[in-house]
Amino acid sequence: MSFKKSYNQDQAIPSLKIRFSKAADIDPILQYYKENQHEHVHVRERDWYADHARKGQYMLGFNGNDEIIASSGTYDYRVGNDTKDEPSYHEMGSTNFKRGEGTGFNLYPFFIASQVIQALLAYPPKDMCIANVYDDSPVGKKMLVPVVGWQEIQPTQDILGKFKSSKSAEHKNNNPMTWYGTPTPTLPHMARIVLSFILAGEVSRPVFEKDPQTGAFLKDEKTGKKVQAIDLKTGEPAVEKLKLDLNKFSLANEFRAAVETIAHGPFADYLEQNPHIGMKQARAELESYMIQQQQPKPGHPNPR
Repeated sequence: MSFKKSYNQDQAIPSLKIRFSKAADIDPILQYYKENQHEHVHVRERDWYADHARKGQYMLGFNGNDEIIASSGTYDYRVGNDTKDEPSYHEMGSTNFKRGEGTGFNLYPFFIASQVIQALLAYPPKDMCIANVYDDSPVGKKMLVPVVGWQEIQPTQDILGKFKSSKSAEHKNNNPMTWYGTPTPTLPHMARIVLSFILAGEVSRPVFEKDPQTGAFLKDEKTGKKVQAIDLKTGEPAVEKLKLDLNKFSLANEFRAAVETIAHGPFADYLEQNPHIGMKQARAELESYMIQQQQPKPGHPNPR
């Protein structure tokens, strides 16, 4: 018989430190993906991981022991006549939250939206950001489109070829996938997602009851759903919290004014109400707008 047991979170709330990668993170990132493989997360070539980690193109989450428990990469897609510094696309991929420790906190929208806005501000692709999701994964149709605001696209042969070249032979899942993209009208919505997490300063996940003998989750006899514990102090459904440590997170610091400009106001309206102009062009127009408004240039905490 299922039952609800009281739960008491009478302890300090642990932190999740958020930042983008640096060269020193290459080996920890490689180790993380080796130890936390998932059937819906593509295994990439070693140099592919390392090159993008070195350039600061992984968003990372660290626990209190400075161990990675969340990671997602932004990958350059140079196609056609693209130069080294001006790819047409960035792929958002390798999004992976460590089972048990990084899952359940609804971090996916925060990570994906942050990567797109960081790309816009720091290394904008000429066209847009793209991603592929397995059709048997709920992420695409239940999260990437309705929550994060992406749109389904048809990939070019150049995109498909670049994706194939990034994959390791170790990855065996060849099930059908759908591709998605970020036309510039979608950018303000993602900036608002980023701001919502910054302002909240924490994330949470429900705490579920387990059988004290078997460790199995208890389920409601009528609905078959897991039984959420009750917090002893509040009498409300119990949740486990993580405080977001954003001290080294660029979008909460040097890019904060730019994120707010993309999220709300005349520039946000301009992006949302007009056709896709390409992220590189959007970045140039954002800087011009902020200068006209006598705001700091994106990336600079003080006016120059």
